[in-house]
Amino acid sequence: MGRRRRIRQHVNPLSLRHMDTGARRVALPLGALAEAELGCAEGEFLFARARAAPGRFLVGVEIRQQLVERINRQAAAQGSAVMAVYANLNMDLDRLFAPSSLAVCHVNFPDPCFKRSQHKRRFLTPELASSICRVLRLGGLLSVQTDIWDLALEALEILESGGELVNELGPWSFARENIFAARTRRERRCMERGKKIWRLRFSRPVPATI
Repeated sequence: MGRRRRIRQHVNPLSLRHMDTGARRVALPLGALAEAELGCAEGEFLFARARAAPGRFLVGVEIRQQLVERINRQAAAQGSAVMAVYANLNMDLDRLFAPSSLAVCHVNFPDPCFKRSQHKRRFLTPELASSICRVLRLGGLLSVQTDIWDLALEALEILESGGELVNELGPWSFARENIFAARTRRERRCMERGKKIWRLRFSRPVPATI
């Protein structure tokens, strides 16, 4: 058996090679509640979520094409309601999903890009938050998890200041628990080591009826 090629852990989404991914609209199954993990890595969370929530369709969006191919092979072999797509979320989210088409968007432990010169690469931006709001259905959820306090605080500020999504736990508050019955490898390691995890849950508000 040939050795697996090493896949880079960190990718610069602003590099020219990822500026034109050819991303196209994802054909979601009719009648199925769909969830997307934005930056799904190896897909561990996706497969766990699919097992925990039968009847839901899970889409992983990932900028490392080798991981996308690996997830799709695994999903086909298991007959799992999971698929992955290669895309650059800095520009492709509105191309991938129709407006109001997703029940949940998951952002799990994004790259912190610690160096100040790399902060522009950080995952959650005001523009991406607006795109997430557009693709979420009314009442749909955005879940964000990170073990990096600065990143959690930055995400909280972006989401609270945007005004398009509502904090499910109250203004400027974090959630205590993961409610999705699925965990990433990073989350499990943090829990084993007793490391704090910062969780956010924001929803797209349903307009009040008169």
